[in-house]
Amino acid sequence: MKNLAFTLWLMMASAMISFAQTTEEKKVDPDAAEIVFTETTHDYGKIKFGADCEFDFEFKNSGKTDLLLTNVRPSCGCTAVTGWQEIGPVKKGKKAKIKIKYDSKRVGPFNKTITVTSNAKNDPVILTIKGEIEPQVRTEN
Repeated sequence: MKNLAFTLWLMMASAMISFAQTTEEKKVDPDAAEIVFTETTHDYGKIKFGADCEFDFEFKNSGKTDLLLTNVRPSCGCTAVTGWQEIGPVKKGKKAKIKIKYDSKRVGPFNKTITVTSNAKNDPVILTIKGEIEPQVRTEN
């Protein structure tokens, strides 16, 4: 019985230590870059099967230092992000675009995210694309 009580006490103590959180807040440089998107959600609406399903998310550096994108990652393989690696430092007040392409050969509604990480003080930013791919209409001869 003593072993059981000791084991339970040890497990509870370990759990409390492992779930303890620090109260330190991330310090934000007020002069850091800030990424501001024209829109963070794009709704394609209803799209025909196989149709072009591209969109450019435009953003601006509203901070005081150069903005550097470090990663742009879609939530699944049905969404492609192209050209973001070629976007060099975005100067203060300047704009750039991230090109997104969704595979419209998947029927039904979709809601996908793209995570944009950078050196901005408001990092990361989550972009969303959504819509519905209509089934392909087959005509009989």
